Amino acid sequence: MQDLLIFVSEQWILFSILVIILALMVFTSKPPKNEIVALEAVKLINQNNVVIYDIRTGEDYRNSHIIQAKNIELSKINFKSIQSDYLLIYGNESVKLMASVNKLIKNESEEVKQKVKVLSYGLNDWIREELPVVTGKVEE
Repeated sequence: MQDLLIFVSEQWILFSILVIILALMVFTSKPPKNEIVALEAVKLINQNNVVIYDIRTGEDYRNSHIIQAKNIELSKINFKSIQSDYLLIYGNESVKLMASVNKLIKNESEEVKQKVKVLSYGLNDWIREELPVVTGKVEE
């Protein structure tokens, strides 16, 4: 133990770097399997048939939304009838949304669970990555 303290006191710069690297590894870990970041969503959209649902209010949707997103209440999504390769859902906050989605798909098949994706950090992450958004009327 005493040798460790001597090493840390003599090599404090290396030890500090080690602590920073470990902290970064912990805080930048991948989100849960159904949660994806904006750039992963773009790749998913470009390579697959994806239906995008914006579950925010109609007013928020009119102010800005992802191209081709449909505005719908989360409770009205029929997970059993997913015809696309994936279903991307986003709102304002992904933490509460992810919990709600997990509750709704809890009793669904594994195939359905794999198709449902939630945008991490909601539309804010999409905008932060400077990805395109549109404004306009509520689509149903």
